[in-house]
Amino acid sequence: MPPELLKLSKQELAEKFWAEKTANENAQFEILRLQDRIDWFRRQMFGDKSERHVPVTNKSQLTLDLGLEPGTQDEETKTETITYKRTVKTNRKEKPVRLPFPAHLRREVTVIKPEGDLTGMVKIKEITSEFLEEKPGEVYVSQIVREVYAYKNDPDKGVITPDLPTYVLPKFSVGVSMMALIIIRKYADHLPLYRQIEIYKRASLILVDSTVGDWVRSGLNMLIPLLDVQEKLIFSSPYIEADETGIRVLDRNKKGTTHKGWYWQYQDPLRGLIWFDYQPGRDASGPHKRLDSFQGYLQTDGYKVYDRFESKPGITLLACWAHARRYYEQALKNDKARAEYVLSQIRLLYSIERFADKVGLIYEERRQLRQENATPILTELKKWLVENLPQVSQQSAIGKAISYSLGRWEKLLVYLQKGELRIDNNLAENAIRPIALGRKNYLFAGSHESANRGAMIYSLLATCKRHNINPYEYLKDVLARISSHPINQLEDLLPHVWKRA
Repeated sequence: MPPELLKLSKQELAEKFWAEKTANENAQFEILRLQDRIDWFRRQMFGDKSERHVPVTNKSQLTLDLGLEPGTQDEETKTETITYKRTVKTNRKEKPVRLPFPAHLRREVTVIKPEGDLTGMVKIKEITSEFLEEKPGEVYVSQIVREVYAYKNDPDKGVITPDLPTYVLPKFSVGVSMMALIIIRKYADHLPLYRQIEIYKRASLILVDSTVGDWVRSGLNMLIPLLDVQEKLIFSSPYIEADETGIRVLDRNKKGTTHKGWYWQYQDPLRGLIWFDYQPGRDASGPHKRLDSFQGYLQTDGYKVYDRFESKPGITLLACWAHARRYYEQALKNDKARAEYVLSQIRLLYSIERFADKVGLIYEERRQLRQENATPILTELKKWLVENLPQVSQQSAIGKAISYSLGRWEKLLVYLQKGELRIDNNLAENAIRPIALGRKNYLFAGSHESANRGAMIYSLLATCKRHNINPYEYLKDVLARISSHPINQLEDLLPHVWKRA
C-alpha cells in the first residue's frame, strides 16, 4: 500500500475506494456512449441506408486463412505443370437495344437528301435517327379580347360587356398555369423564387421579385378554404399518424441568426390525407391544440410530448416498430448476437405485413393473420427481452434498445387490434422527406408567415404524391375552379376525390 494511504482512516479509505470506483464506472459509460456516437457517424457516412435488416449469409469476398503470418513466405517452392480443358463460349453478348422515345413527344423532322445528281435514281428506303433535344420552356401571353356591344339606334340603353372567365385571377397579370408552375417549382422542385426569376431573365422576361412573391402569396391564400376542409377531415378520422421536422425561419427579433420552427405533420392513412401545421416551437402546445377533440388511434415515433395523450379518454397510442428496429440496428457492433436475434424476429413481423399486402387482404383478414402468426412471435420476443435485460449494461446500445422496446411494449402491440392499423409510422416520415430536401436548397423561410404558407402547400403536395397525382395539373385545375366552386362542395377538389373524378 502506498505510504500516503497508510495515513488515512478506514472511513476515508472506503470513501476514496468508492469514489474511484464510481469515477471508473462513469468513464466506462462515457466510453460506451462515445463509441455509440462514432458508430452512428460511420453508419451515416458509409452504412447501408435501408432500414430493412437482411443478415449477410454469403459474402462475395472471403478471407483465406493460409496459416502464414503476415509478411512471411513459404520457404519451399515446387514447379508443377497442370493441363486442363475448358469450354469457351462462342456466342457473343447481344448489344442492348435502345428503347424508343415516347410517341407523344413532338417530332421536329429534318430531311437530308444525298448530294449530287440523282437523275434516274429512286428512293428505296429511309434511315431514321432520333435524338432528344430540349429548349427552354415557352412563356406566352394569353390575350382575352372581350367584345363590347351597344344598341345601334338607341345608344342611351347602354352597352353590353362580357365578364372575364372565372379562371382569370382578378388584379393580377399572371394566369393560373404560370402561377401553378411557379408554386410547384418552389415547393415541389425546391427552386427558390430568385432562381426562377433568373431563369426567366435568360428568356428575356424581366420579373420583379416582389411581384412574383405576391403571385405566390395570393395563390396560396386562395387555397385556404380547401385546406380547412382537409384539416377537418383528417382530425375526424379514427386513425392518425403524427411526426415533426424542423425548419429555419428568419425572425425580426433575432438579429444575425434564425429561429428554429417546426412542421408538425398529421395524416389519415385510411384516406391518404396529409396536413402540415407550422409551430414556432416543439413543445406540447402545438399537438395539444390540434388533437384537442381527436378520438381514435394516434401513432407516433415515441416523442415524449405525445405521452400526455395516453391518459386522455378516447385516444389510444400506437408505437412504431421501425423506430424500435433502429435501436437494434445501431447495437449490432455492441452485441451482434442479441441484436441480430431481435432483428430476425422483427423481420418475421414485417414478412407477415408484406404477405398481407401482396395477396390484398381486407382489414379483418389482416387482423386474423396477425393474431395467428405475429402474436406467438411477440410473446416469445418479450420473454427473451425480459430475460436478457439484466444481463447487459443499461448504458450500452443493446441495453438501450431492449429498454426502449420493453418501455413501449403495450403500444407496440396495439397494431394487432385492427387490420387498418399500420405496423410503423413510416408513412408519416416519408411525407416529411420533401421538406428535408427543400430546406437544403432555400435554407430558411423568410418569416413565420411564410413558413405557415409553406405548411399549407406542403399539405396538398404530399397528398398528391400519396395518390400519384401530377401536382402541376392538379394545382392548375384547382386554382382555375376554386373561386367559383360551391363552398359546401370543396371536398370534391381535394386530391383523393379529384383523382377519382
